[in-house]
Amino acid sequence: YSYILFNKYQFGNTLEVCNCDCCISEEDSKVLFASPLTNITPALIREYLNAASSENHFKLAQQIKFILPKILDFITQGIEVSLAPEFTLAKLHIDLPNAWEEDEIIFMRKFSSLFFQDKLFNFVESDISDSYMVMFVNSGLDVKHLFNIWENAIENYTPMLNFIQMLHYNFDSCFYYQSFAD
Repeated sequence: YSYILFNKYQFGNTLEVCNCDCCISEEDSKVLFASPLTNITPALIREYLNAASSENHFKLAQQIKFILPKILDFITQGIEVSLAPEFTLAKLHIDLPNAWEEDEIIFMRKFSSLFFQDKLFNFVESDISDSYMVMFVNSGLDVKHLFNIWENAIENYTPMLNFIQMLHYNFDSCFYYQSFAD
């Protein structure tokens, strides 16, 4: 569905990226423009997301929507496309007025719910569930529904393990670090 929903977006004439020639090469920029969405690799998305930068957040959000279906495909398969899950969707600016249509926001809420539930109910020791919540917070999405999902599921074994793991991980360094403490 995401490929249909976001198919009206394109990169445009220029990429909204850092122009230092270190963040993304001119060759990779050309590959991004020339490749069909289905052929874009995780490494190329990682390079683009790391370089994506603009004072015009609206334009950047519109541009990233072009590759968003591929990003979502990769993260649902467990393929990382950024330095850490928390950074994956950080440049979407979902909370930017007029940058997102209502059906796109509804889709992202549904996607975040299903993705987060999958992470909660499938315990993986190397994954920390709050990293995925932070991923959606950083996208600009209102995540109250994700807290509700976790709260309603906490009596189940796997969501409880994820909660304990989050606390253990965050207390592991002898100090409490939690991004939601604010």
